[in-house]
Amino acid sequence: MWTVPNPCLVLLFHAVLLSLLLLPLKTTCSATTQAEALLQWKNSFSVSPPSLSSWSLPHLHNLCNWTSITCDATTGTVSRIDLSNGNMSGSIAQFNFTPFANITHFNLKSNNFDGPIPIAIGTLAKLVFLDLSDNSFQGSLPVEIGNLKELQYLSLFNNNLNGTIPSQVSNLQKLRYLDLGSNYFVDSDFSAMPLLKHLGLSYNEFKLEFPQFVLN
Repeated sequence: MWTVPNPCLVLLFHAVLLSLLLLPLKTTCSATTQAEALLQWKNSFSVSPPSLSSWSLPHLHNLCNWTSITCDATTGTVSRIDLSNGNMSGSIAQFNFTPFANITHFNLKSNNFDGPIPIAIGTLAKLVFLDLSDNSFQGSLPVEIGNLKELQYLSLFNNNLNGTIPSQVSNLQKLRYLDLGSNYFVDSDFSAMPLLKHLGLSYNEFKLEFPQFVLN
């Protein structure tokens, strides 16, 4: 015979279930997890400058005072990573994006990073600013770039990217600045973005006609 479950037990069950669901999220986004991920990434660099000496095990629990790192005052976790002009050589394919879902700024401008731009970059859904310019990134631009719908600034200027600029770039409706110049793109498949103020496509290898949306 079916009986009505005890309401208190039902509430307890839901509370336990909710805490179990949130536990991995809290663990993934903790400052310690982020520090470990950054340290692992640094250790993969072929050239790592003395300026990153604070990125070390003795400072593991002092992440917010690391060079080039800015933390959110409320959560104590990373909100910005700025390694621009750092004389670093490595690959962001070795970077674990998972703990950094809440960062808003990611700046690697003017370094010697190479290899592909990994599809995992599309998980940084809160990014407002992304600058990978003046590096040696290779291969195609992943379609997952279209997941970064909060982006206002995107520069991939002066790399070795090739192929077609994917249509998913059109998903970035908040973009104000977009520079894809000095690469090896042969075609573009994206359309207008209403807030765009700067568009750089120079020094590529386009074979088709000028994008008509620019005239509007």
